[in-house]
Amino acid sequence: MPVEPPAGHMMLAADLGDGRLYGLLALADGDLDARADDLRSGGLEVALSGPRRDPAALHDALREAELLLELGCTWPGPDQTYRLLVGILLRDPPELEQLRAQTISALEAYDERHETDLLATLEEFFSHHGSTTDTAEAMQLHRHTVGYRLARVHEVSGLSPYESEGRERLSLGLKARRILAAYERLTKPG
Repeated sequence: MPVEPPAGHMMLAADLGDGRLYGLLALADGDLDARADDLRSGGLEVALSGPRRDPAALHDALREAELLLELGCTWPGPDQTYRLLVGILLRDPPELEQLRAQTISALEAYDERHETDLLATLEEFFSHHGSTTDTAEAMQLHRHTVGYRLARVHEVSGLSPYESEGRERLSLGLKARRILAAYERLTKPG
């Protein structure tokens, strides 16, 4: 699909041989939605980085958009938390590792050691807006089984998925885990 920059704008586009077209385009905020819609209507997936003022930061802009696309955070979308966490990864990777470690690493280890599905249950619980009934239905479990697993999440992690602070931290930990896995997929050789 031919991609034309808006009138009066320059665009740098490159095919880096990975089946994706990368483009750098300077736009005013009001132009972003319209340009993203144009690209999507042409059958392209679109992920946008946050703005960069320094040309030396263009590499980070490309990496941010690439990670967001790998995570399925296409434009437009309700993925601002992912955008913030990807920004943390690009500035300070150990900070994102620490977030994961302080929230869900104990659950990862527990699941592996005991062959359980605490993380999967937690993800479903969050995707069903905290409804144990809907989570149980989606996982084909009894709702008491879901409740038991979520109680175990609290015991193992020290964070309650039923309380605001615990729910927020666990949700951020799960997002950090997804981002770190996507980053590893994108950066591992071969």
